[in-house]
Amino acid sequence: AEQSLRLGRLMGHRELVVTGLIGLGSVLHVRGKLEEARSALVEALNNAFDMPIFISSAAVRLAPVLIDLGEFDAAEELHRLVMEGPEMPKFECRLSIARLAFLRRDPQAEVMARESLALAVEAGHLLSARGLEHLLASYGGAPATGPRS
Repeated sequence: AEQSLRLGRLMGHRELVVTGLIGLGSVLHVRGKLEEARSALVEALNNAFDMPIFISSAAVRLAPVLIDLGEFDAAEELHRLVMEGPEMPKFECRLSIARLAFLRRDPQAEVMARESLALAVEAGHLLSARGLEHLLASYGGAPATGPRS
């Protein structure tokens, strides 16, 4: 991610810069460095201003960071942004939306998660399907279907 970011900046290639920032933000999030992850992903979002797929890709990675920081309303705004954009990032977004619903104790959280899981499985988006299965299991619901590979 850092090398992609360096190369993108060296070349003046904004798509590569945004991709590098998204990757860096994702790694930082996994490592628990939430403020640094937020910073990288906000920078990615700011640099993606006229590229819808990159806007959605940055926003869908930033939303879970904001959830982990307790900034639920800000995450929800990003969810809306992603759900108005290109299709592919919507799968990860549905996972984030379901997670937020469980955290907010929304009575429809399990239904949302199951519907999102079915969509992910049908489309073959295994990353979000596995995340949704894990989310359902974490909150006491066993997934009805899921990826097999």
